[in-house]
Amino acid sequence: MIGLTVDIEQGRALTRTITDLLVQAEASVVLLTDIGGNILAQAPQREDRELLTIAALGAGAFSATRELARLTGETGFRSVSHEGEKTSLFVHSLDGDFLLIVLFQRTTTLGLVKLYTRQAATSLATMLDALRQHSGSPSAHGPFTLDETHAAVFDLPAPTPGYAPQRPVTATSPMHVR
Repeated sequence: MIGLTVDIEQGRALTRTITDLLVQAEASVVLLTDIGGNILAQAPQREDRELLTIAALGAGAFSATRELARLTGETGFRSVSHEGEKTSLFVHSLDGDFLLIVLFQRTTTLGLVKLYTRQAATSLATMLDALRQHSGSPSAHGPFTLDETHAAVFDLPAPTPGYAPQRPVTATSPMHVR
């Protein structure tokens, strides 16, 4: 996995895109994760440990699907869906390194979710490619630590004085507060 540094504007752009997807697809939650299930961005913003588990298990299910594709002679499947009585889940690969995980209720159709997820995936893939190309090069705004970036992107209070930031935001560090 390539480490990515996300500055404030890039974080806002990622969040804006998944928030648009949330509204257009009439979804309950949208998660942008790396292939390991680490949450990079989510909409709506809320502290919920269950979302961490959903992200990890969704990524695991997608990895299993990728292996099924290999065993059946496919180069890979781009998406997988799980339909429940009340809540359904759609997992879509952006480029093999990142996933969009969309949770939606039965009042929304899978077709609507697929349509808007694929549109958002195109935009997000472009953004993530740009982040990959600029990783390691200094940003005009940063790089920021996890807490500073999160505070600036989501208009949260600054970290507590004396608190040592953990690490730069990377593709393997969530952009949400635990």
